[in-house]
Amino acid sequence: DSVGAAAVVAANEQLEAYLRTVLGSAANLAAADRMNTIKPRHLKKALDAMGHTAPSEKAIEALSPAEPVRDAIGDALEGGTGVLTPQVLRQMARSFANGKKVDDETIEELILLFYDHVGEVQHEMKNGLLGGDPADFIQKLDRLQSLFMLGWMRNMMKKACENADVVGSRIVLVDHVVNIDPWV
Repeated sequence: DSVGAAAVVAANEQLEAYLRTVLGSAANLAAADRMNTIKPRHLKKALDAMGHTAPSEKAIEALSPAEPVRDAIGDALEGGTGVLTPQVLRQMARSFANGKKVDDETIEELILLFYDHVGEVQHEMKNGLLGGDPADFIQKLDRLQSLFMLGWMRNMMKKACENADVVGSRIVLVDHVVNIDPWV
């Protein structure tokens, strides 16, 4: 009985070490993409780098329980019942993309980046109110206005389309968005 328990403990320790390695590698890849969240693409790249092939899509579908259909863009908008609904954002992103197809994950990433930048600018403005340079404060107001008028998103989509053109892609993917400097 204790031999069986020891085998289970050893197997658990090996599994934990393996998962720690995979997640550490995926976290490094996410950090290289300047993201705080490990995405499925980071896990796939980590497994590929370790020489392990990821299970096929067919195997994943067969083994995973049926999930209710979720709208990632709606989730990013926390319901999306205001003026910017998921459908409106999809339409805008596709119109900004000059006819290119835009992956839903790309739109979700743009929304999350948008929220990050709004929060960052708001934080900088609050800090600038207390004895900061007025010219710097005005620049932050201009950045915030660009964000709220969605000029920022249009510029990001144009740059992402250019990145997609460079690699010959007809679809704008997350990889075309993540390395763009949002304020250049």
